[in-house]
Amino acid sequence: MSNELIRIEHVTKTYGTKIKTDVLKDINLTFEKGSFNWIIGASGSGKTTLLNIISGLDTATSGKVKIDGIELSTLNIKERAHFRSTHLGFIFQFHYLLPEFTALQNILMPLRIQKKKIDQSVKDQALELMNEVGISHVSHHYPNQMSGGEQQRTAVARAIIGQPLLILADEPTGNLDSHSAESVYQLLRKLHQTYKTTFIIITHDKITPEKGDRLLTLKDGTLIKDVIY
Repeated sequence: MSNELIRIEHVTKTYGTKIKTDVLKDINLTFEKGSFNWIIGASGSGKTTLLNIISGLDTATSGKVKIDGIELSTLNIKERAHFRSTHLGFIFQFHYLLPEFTALQNILMPLRIQKKKIDQSVKDQALELMNEVGISHVSHHYPNQMSGGEQQRTAVARAIIGQPLLILADEPTGNLDSHSAESVYQLLRKLHQTYKTTFIIITHDKITPEKGDRLLTLKDGTLIKDVIY
């Protein structure tokens, strides 16, 4: 049985009509289920574009992306949105918490979007997750009552509450100080070990990969390095 979760075949992304710029050039990659992956590269190397194409937020100019056997280009906009809400979790540089909702309510939001019943057992599960990520003390706080690190941990809990197939993190610590950033990275590792969810993390930070990590390096839209530690 295949352990492959994502297959990227000959993906190219070109912007412009008269003057064309290739942001991604013939990318071929596979990601295994339960893997922990870093994507690094200079600004403009194509990292975020690749992440957006994997998630279906953007489409490739040519090539294919399959996640769990489903080719994203065969889905319409509504179907892709549904696929994202049921299969993917997102963590961004800015937490994008809804300011009018508490931390607990923000974490439960993906389940509400999926139209799942939010009963006491589900709330208890969310509270347990908050405890796991170290923010149980802010469950009833609003985003403006939390520190940057607490806000980002809330965003991390929100991403994983539905136990998605894949979590995509785009510069998840870009808005944090170095101490808080390292704390978030250790949290992502802990959640990866607990939930066995596939992680793909884009970062500008200098990282020291651990055993089993995969480190992909992009330069000018081309994959130049692919190392498993």
